[in-house]
Order: sequence, then structure tokens, then C-alpha cells
Amino acid sequence: MHNDAFPADHPLAVGPIGYMGSKAAMYSLQGADVVLAVGTRLSQFGTLPCYDIDYFPEHANIIQIDINPRQIGRTHPVEVGIIGDAKAASDEIYRRLKSELPSPEKDEARLQAVSKRKEEWEQELVDLAMEDGNPINPRRALLEMTKAMPENAIVSSDIGNVSSTANAYLKFNQTRRHIAALTFGNTGFAYPAALGAQLAEPDAPVFASCCDGAWA
Repeated sequence: MHNDAFPADHPLAVGPIGYMGSKAAMYSLQGADVVLAVGTRLSQFGTLPCYDIDYFPEHANIIQIDINPRQIGRTHPVEVGIIGDAKAASDEIYRRLKSELPSPEKDEARLQAVSKRKEEWEQELVDLAMEDGNPINPRRALLEMTKAMPENAIVSSDIGNVSSTANAYLKFNQTRRHIAALTFGNTGFAYPAALGAQLAEPDAPVFASCCDGAWA
């Protein structure tokens, strides 16, 4: 549920799982036999079924990396728990994989399947946004916002459906671009968070996405 953690323009990026996330991500995860979870709590809210898709693979072996030992295996049983910094652990795993498989073959069938899922989901997002609204469908606002945002834009999103739906529409290729309240549930978070982000990065355009209740 943090779609700035991985660059959206990467060929293997499929978007976030979780409430109102990406169907492409959910279908990709659904068939996994091993899950490498790096720096994520795998929270219950972030792995619940959505769009009638029960996507989290119950029988997959989970390798969970988190710097906080209390998060390891907290919501899902893990095969391997690694207590450590996300980047340091990832670098070491990558180094060992390169040693074992210096020239791995690409799974072209898997790459094509991922690409097809992404195309289908992107089209569905556009179709949903174009449905009737008064004055426009809220999804349309997010779609247009995505088109207008420059590369270095920062977005803060409040709690509720506005934040969750933003996960599906907003695209980031840089880290620390999406500041979301997530499971803290603190209503009214987005506007002051946007002010703080603007002070921290004066040259970056900052957007606050708030629902009517949070704005009130």
C-alpha cells in the first residue's frame, strides 16, 4: 500500500496490493509459490481480498525482511524471517543470487503475462474513471491528476477511499513521493503533511488529496 516504493516505469512493476489497489498486482501475487516481502508488515488490511479476488497465496513460502523483529510473522506465518535493514538485506540477497546465477534466463512467458495484466488493468482504470459523476467521477479527478503531475511531484493523501483509490491511479518513479496516513487513521492528515513536504522540498510541486470529511 505504498506505490512509491518501486518505480512505476519498471517493466516488472504491477502496482500495489491491498484495498483498492492493482488487479494486475493481485493476480500476479495469487499464483506465487514464494513471496519475498521486503520492509513490509504484510498488514491484515493490506492483504485482504479486494474486487472479490482472494489474492494472497495461502500456501506460498514467505521470506519476510523487516528491521523490527515484532513485525516478522505477525500477520502471516513465514518460512524465513530476516531481521535487518531493507536495503542492506536486499543488496546481500542480490549479491548471492548473482553468484549462484550469473546469467539467468528471462521467463518470457511470465513477462508477457505481467505486461498483459498491466495493460488490462490500466484500461479498466480509465473506463471506471469515465463513468458518470457529479460534476465528475472522483476517479476521473485522480486520473487527470496523474496526467498533470510532473516527475518529482509529492502527493499526500488522507484516510478513506480517496487514499486507497489513489494507490491505483497515482504513479511514482521516485521514492518518498506518496505520503499516506495508511493505518494510523488520522483524519485531516493530508493538508499539514503537504505543508511539511513543501518545506522539506521547496522545488517539488506538492499536492494534497483530501476527501470531504477529512477536509472538514
